[in-house]
Amino acid sequence: MHRAVVLAQSHVIQLQDVPLDVALPDTGPRLAEDTGPPLREAMEQFERQYILRVLERVGWNMSRAARVLGVHRNTVLAKLTAWGIQRPASADGRSLSL
Repeated sequence: MHRAVVLAQSHVIQLQDVPLDVALPDTGPRLAEDTGPPLREAMEQFERQYILRVLERVGWNMSRAARVLGVHRNTVLAKLTAWGIQRPASADGRSLSL
């Protein structure tokens, strides 16, 4: 307020004489200090979980999963390879090929 008194152009302090942080204090919600992982990491985690959920839902059929996800089958295969994930073994113990 001292600054407003000094900078006021008349004997009456006007809104334009008051610093913005005083005139319009930030009353919006504040983020917690720890809001979680960075956006890129959070998106990668979501993508991985989402793709794995779709694969489980379609019985690990790569072509069906790709159609559900709206991507090419090779994209699904590349993601799994990058994540070091292999298709789980079938119920009879045989490994299913990608």
